[in-house]
Amino acid sequence: MVRTRGLEHDIGRTLTHKARIIDLYLSGHVYADIIRRSRHSAHSVKRYVSGFGRLLLLLSKGTSDVVELSRLLCQSERLTGEYLTIFEKHKKGDKWPPVYLELIDQLRVLYPSKKKEAFGRRGVPYEA
Repeated sequence: MVRTRGLEHDIGRTLTHKARIIDLYLSGHVYADIIRRSRHSAHSVKRYVSGFGRLLLLLSKGTSDVVELSRLLCQSERLTGEYLTIFEKHKKGDKWPPVYLELIDQLRVLYPSKKKEAFGRRGVPYEA
C-alpha cells in the first residue's frame, strides 16, 4: 500500500491548487499577489492561467463535453470539471466577464485558428 498525503492526513478530495490559482486570477488578483499567496512560480501560474484560457477558447467554439475538453486540453476530467465550475462561478448570467474575453484575445494571438483554404497547392479547388 502506498501511503499518500491524502490518506495520511485524511484530506479527501478538494479543489486543486490549479483551480485555486485560477479563482484568484479571475477574482482580480495580480500575478505577484497570486505567486505570493500560492507559493508557486510565475511560470506555473502563467501555465495554469493559459490552460484555463484554452478551455475558454474551446467553450467559445462550442465544445462543452467534459471528456472531450479534458482530452483536448491533455488534463484530467476532474481538473476540467473544476475549471468548468469556476467558469460558471465567475460568469454573469449569459455574459462572459471582461477577464474571460481579455484572456481569449491574448490566447487567440498565441493559437490562431487555421481556416481551411478553398484551393489546394496548385490552385485547384478541393472537391466537396
